[in-house]
Amino acid sequence: MSRVCKCVVAIALSLAMALPGAAGAEGGMAYGDRGESVRAMQNRLTELGFFAGDVDGIYGDETQTAVKNFQTANGLANTGTADEITIARMRSEEAVAKDAYLEALVAQARQKESQMVAQPGDEGEAVLQVQNRLVELGYASGEASGRFGNATAESVSAFQAANGLPVTGAVNVATYDALFAESAIAYRAASTAASADTSLYLAKGDEGHNVEILQGYLREYGYYALEEDGVFDDGVEAAVLQFQRQNALEETGRVDATMRDMLSSGDVAYESAYAAQLSTVPVRFGDSGAAVRLLQTRLKALGYLSGSVDGEFGTNTQTAVSLFQKAHGLEVTGAADAYTRACMNAEDAIPYLQARSAGDLVAPIQYGDSGEEIAQLQRVLAELGYYADAIDGIFGANMLAAVKAFQLCNGLDMTGTVDEATRAQILSSDAVSREAYLAGRDDADEAAALLGALSSREACVEFVCRMALEKLGTPYAPSSSGPDSFDSSGFLYYVYGLVGFALPRSTQGQGYMTSSRVAREALSRGDFVCFDTEEDDDLSDHVGIYLGSGQFIHASDAAGEVVISSMEEGYYSEVFSWGIRPLQ
Repeated sequence: MSRVCKCVVAIALSLAMALPGAAGAEGGMAYGDRGESVRAMQNRLTELGFFAGDVDGIYGDETQTAVKNFQTANGLANTGTADEITIARMRSEEAVAKDAYLEALVAQARQKESQMVAQPGDEGEAVLQVQNRLVELGYASGEASGRFGNATAESVSAFQAANGLPVTGAVNVATYDALFAESAIAYRAASTAASADTSLYLAKGDEGHNVEILQGYLREYGYYALEEDGVFDDGVEAAVLQFQRQNALEETGRVDATMRDMLSSGDVAYESAYAAQLSTVPVRFGDSGAAVRLLQTRLKALGYLSGSVDGEFGTNTQTAVSLFQKAHGLEVTGAADAYTRACMNAEDAIPYLQARSAGDLVAPIQYGDSGEEIAQLQRVLAELGYYADAIDGIFGANMLAAVKAFQLCNGLDMTGTVDEATRAQILSSDAVSREAYLAGRDDADEAAALLGALSSREACVEFVCRMALEKLGTPYAPSSSGPDSFDSSGFLYYVYGLVGFALPRSTQGQGYMTSSRVAREALSRGDFVCFDTEEDDDLSDHVGIYLGSGQFIHASDAAGEVVISSMEEGYYSEVFSWGIRPLQ
């Protein structure tokens, strides 16, 4: 694909296209809809490059994501709903295709050298394109997610180091051009060359994400005892020297490509005092830190982990470990003992998709699916008090709400998807009923309100806003996420977390959830609003929750507490950047 876009590329309409027009659309199409109109839209989205799934006439997750990406590329409100405006644009000859959008994005970035094509926290087609290229060149493995997390940053950094670029972990124009150049050095070639010349990777005085990764590895292997801060100081240098001494490397105190590859392979000599501990103490639920982060990184690369690499061993990580153990014929404990981790780091570790296609794992059940197994789950969920609709074997909106409520009451991540952990718990004799859950809580009224909030988007929005308003006057405190004090992003992280919506913890991470971005005029209650208070034109550095009528609630550093402010006039009107719709 040419990466220089001089104009928007027009795509000819298919003669067979039959999307509904304004007169018969009745507001368009939305998640959960089925039929020929949906099928026609999927065909059109396929032509434009936004949809790569089965054209089945079901408006599910893949279709919703494709609609969102189409809307972003065409300057429309990013709702994921095919309203009349979206459909009209899709039908027109001026509809912007995915390739044209990416070309324009890169061309725009090239106009400003410092602007990023893709960076940590981003989501969307540009990230997908970068991830697929990294996989092609051997710097990443697994399936592209479209989300720029720690694993992608590490892969980008490795590419940059191998290709003589500044190691930042983010994709600026120079990195993008090098990535897609015919002369791009693939991972295997870079590794071979590095083994010959031991070129410098990291050294004392360096700072940033890659130093943090290095510190995590050194902690995991027993050479470094402090928290990761991303600073290559005397302590890190001493740890590097000790690692090199124990692993028969040249003792330089610097990290070259040979040491880098040894660290990431796991084929290293552990510090003796730590090695004995490692053999007997597994990494398990409730643990945190570098060991968990490394475990998550490997599970994500293999495709078993769908959540974020955050260094916290929660239910997502436990499920991923259990799936890996099942796929490899190991005892399924959900805890990563030394043998489980050794199997994970082995070259012949089986990726998730391969294990699933071989029938070793059961695919998760999700919104839009149908069948007898779903009917069985509906019957059990009805007996447990979570489901009150027809036993029809269709995974619709009420089934989705029931699954989320069950997951909440049974200590599982509220994904709304019936993965193996959720399926096993639903069918187990230990499943907690709705009644038992509420009976065991001192705050039964609040718990019941939360369960009710899961039944629909509108109920969820009202619950979020009510919980936010209850925190009015709560003190502002840097790096705090509640419940007794908050900073700007911590306030949103806490309130949306109450309904199982996992936001990034940082303000910039929240502000760059581009797949859910909406314009000022399209804001609705429950959205959160982003502001560029430092006036640097490309960052979101303050956030709040939109209440409607131009009002928003936020944790204000200036006010020293959670307050309600207006964005219709004055300061916040001038620094408003965009809105985000997390509750679709």
